[in-house]
Amino acid sequence: MSAGHPAAARAALLDIWKKLLEVDEATDDDDFFALGGDSLLAIEFTAAVEERLGVEIALDEFFDHPTFGAVVELARGAAVEG
Repeated sequence: MSAGHPAAARAALLDIWKKLLEVDEATDDDDFFALGGDSLLAIEFTAAVEERLGVEIALDEFFDHPTFGAVVELARGAAVEG
């Protein structure tokens, strides 16, 4: 990920997650959709991730794996592939 260090990338993902879902924290088991996210916010989230970190998370993958921990892994995987 272009954020450099994995901890920095995770922090950036957490920042995007918290802002869009209007939550104070996130654990790896937190589900985007259970926290009030919908398909439009999912599009906004993945676009923000691509803009901020330079990695693309496919929407279908995001829908299949919507927990914060899974999203971190998806972003790592996308960074390795990219």
